[in-house]
Amino acid sequence: MPHFFIWAKDKSEHQVEPTNKSTMNCIADKIPSPRIIFNKNIDKFDYRMLMNWDISFNIAQENTVVNKYNYWNTHQYLFNLENNDGVHQEDVYMYQKVRQILLNECDCDIDCIVNILVSYLYTVRPNSAKKMLWACFGDVIVKNLKQNTQTLGSICPVCGKRFQKKMPYQIYCSQECYVVEHREKDKTRKSRQRENINKPLEI
Repeated sequence: MPHFFIWAKDKSEHQVEPTNKSTMNCIADKIPSPRIIFNKNIDKFDYRMLMNWDISFNIAQENTVVNKYNYWNTHQYLFNLENNDGVHQEDVYMYQKVRQILLNECDCDIDCIVNILVSYLYTVRPNSAKKMLWACFGDVIVKNLKQNTQTLGSICPVCGKRFQKKMPYQIYCSQECYVVEHREKDKTRKSRQRENINKPLEI
């Protein structure tokens, strides 16, 4: 299959031909990669953290949730989105409607639906866009993520490492990170002070 099917048909590298100088591949080469780049200190992304571990589910090929999600994901043009400029995607009528359709027409609750879609989109179709998933069920996914990371500790805002707090109000993982952060804050503060000194007085 052509190389650009990686984006057009959710194919993986081993399923397509090497890239060449065709028009479609030249266009694809100019598109920035949508993949997430993680901090080097962060472990490999685990999609299961987005799921409710207490809910059982399956993603069989004929799964109703998967079929209906795929249908509406490829038929978004049926909704009129012209008047939704500037509106948060969670509030857009289309996403609210798709969410309600899945809840009404699938024989499972919202946690099961989210588990099925997360597992399907991050394993069976890892290269697919996830916008509709997050727009329809982002609140549930974030709730699951918060629940599943409760015991993992806090994240240091400087180096990105997880750590267990030794004190209730501890923010940084180490004294080194504390020094780095406050050194930057001091630079910013002094820079603003210089700007204020050099600013002409208003009369």
